[in-house]
Amino acid sequence: MFNFFARNKPDIHSITFPDLGWTLEKDEDFVRVWVNPEGSMALSINYFPQKPDIPSLKDIDALRSFYRQSLLPINGGLVEVETSEIQGYAAIRTVFKIPQEPKGTTYLASLTLPFRKHSFVIKIQALETGETGMRDTLVLDRLMETGEVKFTKAGLQGWEADPYDKNYKEGSLMNLSEQEQYDTRCRSHPLSMARERMKEIQSGIQFSDVFGKLDRFS
Repeated sequence: MFNFFARNKPDIHSITFPDLGWTLEKDEDFVRVWVNPEGSMALSINYFPQKPDIPSLKDIDALRSFYRQSLLPINGGLVEVETSEIQGYAAIRTVFKIPQEPKGTTYLASLTLPFRKHSFVIKIQALETGETGMRDTLVLDRLMETGEVKFTKAGLQGWEADPYDKNYKEGSLMNLSEQEQYDTRCRSHPLSMARERMKEIQSGIQFSDVFGKLDRFS
């Protein structure tokens, strides 16, 4: 019987996690992709047998700046960039937003596990479909009632900002409705679903024994 825990070198199968019951659409050496029944969300894992191009994990500001600059060509923006550990392995948790044409937003929730000569990226891509902007409107109306957001001649004041640098004004800025605290009020929104599914994946992730032999990313 096949046993991935007996593998001596890392590969795409060195990590297992819940596939959410979605349909496997691609199964290749360096990428696997599953799609949900509605076709609005995709789950993937990529394996990169090379040194990661990210900066040091010890400098979170540099890491966030790296991702900002990477997203600029597609007018994207940050919702979250944080570092953590999963079962003793360093990880980067990210959520990005990318505008769709002609309207709506695509959200990318990712979990990156970098090593000195390898890296793995688990990602959920969730698209706004149908009527868009419902979450924004719901939260904006409430915040305007409380005075937390105000409409001025220059536009909405206090509604949009980079989550870590209030002076950064490029790309697609995070708005207050995209804060995690509103996920429970908007459970069917793609951002809420992406974050919830990623939590499910993280809680069920398993690493093969080969991970203990990999040099850590500095």
